[in-house]
Amino acid sequence: MNKLIDKNGLSSSEKEKVIDSLKAIDSILGVLRFDMAKEDQECTALISQREKARDNKDWATADRLREELKQKGIEIVDTRGGAMWRKI
Repeated sequence: MNKLIDKNGLSSSEKEKVIDSLKAIDSILGVLRFDMAKEDQECTALISQREKARDNKDWATADRLREELKQKGIEIVDTRGGAMWRKI
């Protein structure tokens, strides 16, 4: 998994699948924490808004949201498979 992430990153849908799989495993182990901080929820909402703006070809809004996310320490990389993000 780490090699894949390092090489190509993960799209939002791929991240959700990984999280769902980890939650299923953790339902037995009970050792992982999945609590998202309020800031992370905000960033997730902004990323979703940006993806919608891109789908609607609203480039000005998408660029504004990218810059807002950058100010919050989130880098967006657009790929064929969708947008990927990481904390910087």
